[in-house]
Amino acid sequence: MKKKNLFFGGLLLCAMTFGTVAFTACGDDDKENEEVMDPLATEKEYYIVGTVTTANGILAGAKVDAGNDLATTTDAQGIYMLTVKETGEYNLKITATDMESIESKVTIAASAANRTQTTLNVKMVKAISFEHAEEVEVKAGKETTIEAAQNETSTEEPTTVTIITVPAQAAEEGTTITAVAYEEPKASTAEEVAETPKEEAVPVTAVAIKVTPEDAVAKAPIEIKTAVTGTGSDSYFDPEAMEALKDAAITRATVHFGGVTYKDGNYIITIPEGEKIQGKYLTNILPSKTVSKIQQGEYNTVNGEEGVIKIENRDYSALNTTLKVTTKCGWDYTTTPEAALQAVGASKELASVIEKCIRHAEGSRNGYYTVNKELKTAISGNNQLIFGSRSKIQTKTYTFPVFVNGIKKQVAVTLNFYMGYTEEYSNTSIDKHSGGTTGK
Repeated sequence: MKKKNLFFGGLLLCAMTFGTVAFTACGDDDKENEEVMDPLATEKEYYIVGTVTTANGILAGAKVDAGNDLATTTDAQGIYMLTVKETGEYNLKITATDMESIESKVTIAASAANRTQTTLNVKMVKAISFEHAEEVEVKAGKETTIEAAQNETSTEEPTTVTIITVPAQAAEEGTTITAVAYEEPKASTAEEVAETPKEEAVPVTAVAIKVTPEDAVAKAPIEIKTAVTGTGSDSYFDPEAMEALKDAAITRATVHFGGVTYKDGNYIITIPEGEKIQGKYLTNILPSKTVSKIQQGEYNTVNGEEGVIKIENRDYSALNTTLKVTTKCGWDYTTTPEAALQAVGASKELASVIEKCIRHAEGSRNGYYTVNKELKTAISGNNQLIFGSRSKIQTKTYTFPVFVNGIKKQVAVTLNFYMGYTEEYSNTSIDKHSGGTTGK
């Protein structure tokens, strides 16, 4: 009897154990994964980034305002980033203490991918001031020369010496003339498509002339001669690839004014007889500029890692996490002005002038910088996130026609420009039996 009871007792124990295991297994299988929407897929945002500089270098604390409460300031490196929620055209106004404000439009195409980044670099300048410039009075029967004062002095840019020569009888006696050499502002956006060579007008020098009386006209040709530090008689820009521009009001955009000649180390433009003397005068060089197709560059860093990262969530509960993305921006030379000049046997002293011209065209100084973003993401239960950010690069070539010992040469300077990135992104379910750990 005892043996029989023991037998049935054992059966009952086995049945209870089996039942518990079966019940537990069924409970695990019935548990559902928490599903959530990933803000990376659902929330739209776009970025406008760039640098703000002056003739003296980076400009910290400049305000970049897109209106509608969208504004920021440049950091200690002169870098800014605006986050906007919609595609379309944005009118940015940049202001800073003691600088002329500048406005520029930035367009984010309707077809732009989410989190597209576009670049606007800005070179700001001081307002033209004649306060410290010498006022020279024209004397009867005598040639008058006026040396332009420097409106803004830079220790990093090549200095220019501009002389206005008024021949005897070219202006009425008692006419006063004041001149100031100044910098032109520039806002530069990234090109989106490859371009065949086009002219890129950049100022070698700019001078503003103030005259009393304001309506005084030249009774004979008046020369504006500019000697750029470092240019020698053996190497100089081809005058046929240069132009003269004038703004008669000193406050509006310049218009084509005439040609440029080169003599004895000077670039010369001429105010013709009958022309009002007062105005802003620019001596421009017109290098050709070629922009390549966009190419893929290296991966940006995400959470401190270069390349594509994978975060697996093998829990039933959803996982909220942050992606810290650092993107590379800016530009730098692949062929420097010095190397390009050396390749054609030209004087390397022209390099500082070419450097100034390219910095103006790009609206910024050469060098790379980084922009940091924090992206919020959500991973459903038993899902994995794959994310990568890969740079987009363009090659730009600036070709300057120069004369070297009387022979025309082409000086080609090339640079790499980081104009944004593409993303590799997915957030999908995974096989829960494939192994791995929960990403954090």
